[in-house]
Amino acid sequence: MSDKLIPATEAEIAALAHTYWEAEGRPEGRHDIHWQRAYLALTKHEAVKPVAKAAKPRAKAETVKPTKSR
Repeated sequence: MSDKLIPATEAEIAALAHTYWEAEGRPEGRHDIHWQRAYLALTKHEAVKPVAKAAKPRAKAETVKPTKSR
């Protein structure tokens, strides 16, 4: 993954801000807070988190089947 930030478009920010607004029950007067939250989410924090390297698969332990005693 590249370390470059990809700028979010105004439409993407607006769509995410709208989602936050709806999730909060459509309150009046909080548009600036929703916009800022969406902007930060898309440009800095959530959208550009580095991808954790996948752990190498472990070798399967050999399975020893129990023997029946006679």
